[in-house]
Amino acid sequence: MTLKLKTRLTLVMTLLVVAVLTIVFSLGMVNFTQALIRQTDKQGQLISKQVSAQVRQALGTDTRIPPPQTDTLAFIAYLREVLSMAPGLTSLLESTSTYSPTIIYLAVTDANNIILAHHNTSLLGTRLPTVEPFANLSNASPLRQLKILYRSEPSRNFDVAEQMFDPQNNLVAIVRVTMNTALIRQELNDYMRKNLTIMGLALLTATTLAALLSTLLLNPLAFISAGIERMVKGEFGKPIRLSRRDELGMVSLGLNELGQKLEVNREEIDTLKGNIGQIVKGLE
Repeated sequence: MTLKLKTRLTLVMTLLVVAVLTIVFSLGMVNFTQALIRQTDKQGQLISKQVSAQVRQALGTDTRIPPPQTDTLAFIAYLREVLSMAPGLTSLLESTSTYSPTIIYLAVTDANNIILAHHNTSLLGTRLPTVEPFANLSNASPLRQLKILYRSEPSRNFDVAEQMFDPQNNLVAIVRVTMNTALIRQELNDYMRKNLTIMGLALLTATTLAALLSTLLLNPLAFISAGIERMVKGEFGKPIRLSRRDELGMVSLGLNELGQKLEVNREEIDTLKGNIGQIVKGLE
């Protein structure tokens, strides 16, 4: 089935709009993903520094002499007790874990990932699971980032770690801000829904405008087609009235001139036919 010229023109314009919208949406998705991951990374680093400051303040204000780090159990018990009595640290851990849209938990651990402080106090003394550093996600390529966010089942955890050392450069504690890809993916899905809605409205508007534009562009062809049909029927006295100065206007002028010439030729032919008829009668 052959499509009408108007339909084909509308379809071509719509496909062009779809191609442009797809490219714009893809680039916007990649840029938003990278910006969201960078923002999440910066947020994690900022919070880890805030927690580190609270830990230093708690350790600095404690007047007791800490046990030597060689006595691992005693030193861990000392750190846990000091941090549990720091109200600023406890409040920061609870509020951040509750209200942050991407952070699932905050924790302070020793070098062996034993939890010293956590918003869930029942986990104190247990070993925190090892997760990938957030740099593995933030430094990945855009396609790799989207693959991690959407093709990782179950979702993966990444953390931002802030190491803390004593004056002798011994590792005392590690602040870990852990984030889950499902939470980042949720923000991306919200972005996608909004932009897909905008794309749908833009596509509907573009299709409507394309149909109107094709109608305006092809309407003169209807006048020209009607004029050609009149010429075929021998109605040369009705010119094509198309007041345009573009290519279609030039075509209509040319057809009008052709009609005038055909009308003159028809009159000449009719005169010649009459003369031939008189000659034939004379010969008879």
